[in-house]
Amino acid sequence: MKSKLALFALALSFGASVFAQSTSNVQSPKQALMELQAGNERFIAGNSIYPNQCLDRVASLKKIQEPFAAIVACSDSRVPAELLFDSGFGDIFVIRTAGNSVVDASTQGSVDYAVNHLGVKLVVVMGHTNCGAIKAVVSTPCEHGSTHDEKEGELPVLIEKIANCIPQYQGKEDQLDGAIEANVEAQTDKIASLPHVKAKTATGELKVVSAMYNLKTGKVEFKN
Repeated sequence: MKSKLALFALALSFGASVFAQSTSNVQSPKQALMELQAGNERFIAGNSIYPNQCLDRVASLKKIQEPFAAIVACSDSRVPAELLFDSGFGDIFVIRTAGNSVVDASTQGSVDYAVNHLGVKLVVVMGHTNCGAIKAVVSTPCEHGSTHDEKEGELPVLIEKIANCIPQYQGKEDQLDGAIEANVEAQTDKIASLPHVKAKTATGELKVVSAMYNLKTGKVEFKN
């Protein structure tokens, strides 16, 4: 609490710009990963500095954005990437979808946009513990072609697409943790195998990694 009060007092003394922190110095995948790790460490320690969250920062991004990383995260309300990595406006390009999946054109197209047009240095596919979408996969019988409840809309279609990525876990409710990790790796591999992504990773200008967020501790563990 004292550190937060001290930060607030500093802000009053020097103006809102104390909360602005440039990320323009992030020039490599390694630096991008270190930036995310440092932000998560601040978050779990209760020392978030809330960078780049002032109106000056908003105004500076009116015509252009240059995020240093793209995060494919679950739509779960408990997984707000900007807060977990203590980042602000224009820092990270966040793509959220159930089960942090890239099984449809809109999600994959968003990744393509971040890589090809925004020039992100890092793409992170971040799963999380106790994921509801993967729970649905492991609790669904292996038989395909079953009648879907119309009240569920497109949800069964999405779950089936995710299940197709990790068929070995379908119907195995006792293996939720393994299924969550396998899905993260499957989605990461999908992105990493795209030709234009492979070309950029080959030159070292881009890196694709997987990560797991722990709902209990707030810690993000990067896998590779």
